[in-house]
Amino acid sequence: MGRSKVNIRELKAFRDRLDKAVKQTDLSAFYEQAAKELAARLLALVIKRTPVGNYQKDNEYKRYKRNNEKKGIKAGDIMYNKNGEARRDKYKKVSFQTASGENVFFMSNTSGKQGGTLRRGWTAKTAEEAASGSGLGTNAKAYADSLQVSYSGGAYQIEVINPVEYASYVEFGHSTRNRKGWVKGRFMLTISEQELESMAPRILEKKLQKFLEGVVTGSDQ
Repeated sequence: MGRSKVNIRELKAFRDRLDKAVKQTDLSAFYEQAAKELAARLLALVIKRTPVGNYQKDNEYKRYKRNNEKKGIKAGDIMYNKNGEARRDKYKKVSFQTASGENVFFMSNTSGKQGGTLRRGWTAKTAEEAASGSGLGTNAKAYADSLQVSYSGGAYQIEVINPVEYASYVEFGHSTRNRKGWVKGRFMLTISEQELESMAPRILEKKLQKFLEGVVTGSDQ
């Protein structure tokens, strides 16, 4: 059989350099960066899956609440402006019951504008920010980088929250307005989490490899 020689001294020297470099490196920064990258990936997935409401079709006409015999108006008749155009309510009442029996009520804007509040909610700190569009829009990476990473129970954690009040009902479903039917949930976050779980090992392995290369060569990551 052929023989090969291995320089054990060089391998030990490399091992010592690697151990020393790792000990001098702030690993917590690496873990935090990894958590934020996974959060950014999750946000990108869930934003893509989150439905955007189109209120053009859902606008409700403004109607009279009482009869007016002198004007020939009946309760429920549509109101018209001086130009003969049907008037629409700016807001409409939305109410339904969840699977757990909780009654939910809120006013929905029906201005005829394209929706997107729920989608913007993934990169917004508050529901008001999501509604106004003053957040980071669909910039998942920028928003993930702004999130706080915590360390608890031996694990680094980062929270992804949608502050829009009806987010959970779109996610898991809710009863119809007359409570005789059920609107199925979209499970945009649940499905995105499952997809990320299958992607995470490859993402982290690649990031770790790049990190170790940087440790050995002394370059910044």
